[in-house]
Amino acid sequence: MTLKLLRLEVCTEYVCVCARAHAQAGDLRPYLHGFFDTTVGTKQQASSYKQIALTLGVDSPSQLLFATDVLGEAQAARAAGWKAVLVVRPGNAELPADHGFPVITSMTELLSHYASA
Repeated sequence: MTLKLLRLEVCTEYVCVCARAHAQAGDLRPYLHGFFDTTVGTKQQASSYKQIALTLGVDSPSQLLFATDVLGEAQAARAAGWKAVLVVRPGNAELPADHGFPVITSMTELLSHYASA
């Protein structure tokens, strides 16, 4: 298996997350390259994802993958040319059957599908 270069960025509506990114496994800040907040626009507007892509300097937005648990955010990212996956977590709202996005339940699953060639 060959791993592609992964650059992890966080896009959040909560500035406090930028100060300290935590998960069950502990502090994630050493693994994150940057943060985006709503100064680029809301997470349900395609223009926000277009702005982030410009800021990151990618050749094509299709090189970017957005993982979210909100259908409207996945739709906006896709409309901006990004790849998008929906993350199913306990307590989330049910997704419509015909949403059209890949679904994952863990970061391990995300990496196994998108980080290998």
